[in-house]
Amino acid sequence: MILSLGDTVYLNLNNPNVYSENQSLSVYQTTSEVSKPDYFERQGNQYDVVATLKLVKKIKNLWEAKIIEYSGVVMRGDKVTSYYPKIEEVRPFLSDRQIEGRLIGNYQAGKVYATLGDIIYLNRGKSDGVQAGHVFNVMNQVDRSDKKNILNQPVYSSGEITVLNVNDDFATAMVSSQKRDFQIGDFVKTKDKIDYAKSQNLS
Repeated sequence: MILSLGDTVYLNLNNPNVYSENQSLSVYQTTSEVSKPDYFERQGNQYDVVATLKLVKKIKNLWEAKIIEYSGVVMRGDKVTSYYPKIEEVRPFLSDRQIEGRLIGNYQAGKVYATLGDIIYLNRGKSDGVQAGHVFNVMNQVDRSDKKNILNQPVYSSGEITVLNVNDDFATAMVSSQKRDFQIGDFVKTKDKIDYAKSQNLS
């Protein structure tokens, strides 16, 4: 059963007494499992938020709600979670400390290379100190002429990504600048104030 804007729905929520009238909730769907080579460390699923609900009234152990926004196909059986507001604006800023991680997935399932404007996922989140707006350098160590490693650790930046949204263990980001191709699995580290000062001295 497909639902649409303005439809009334009934929710079977865990702990229904903790919710209140006019509270907003997000409807989401699991779209895919994030691929997980050993170095990704964490496992997870990719989710799409497809609608926003507003709670109307509690009826015994159920909540009546209305669909007030939607961005995808909403179906009976979809899951609900805390409200995720639309991202209106993210102001990029530099981190006070270095956070390192990996690119672990692309919003476009199966896409290995990331290009300007792509939405991608990191294996770092709030528990690691990541915040919306943090800028990460995407790093690499491969000599582009002979495809061999220059060193055993990443030595140059292929571009930058800006974090849009964060949960405890993962972050969603957008490719905000790109100097060279980079791909899922590449190493990332926050662009901190020291990195910024060095770039200004070189310019």
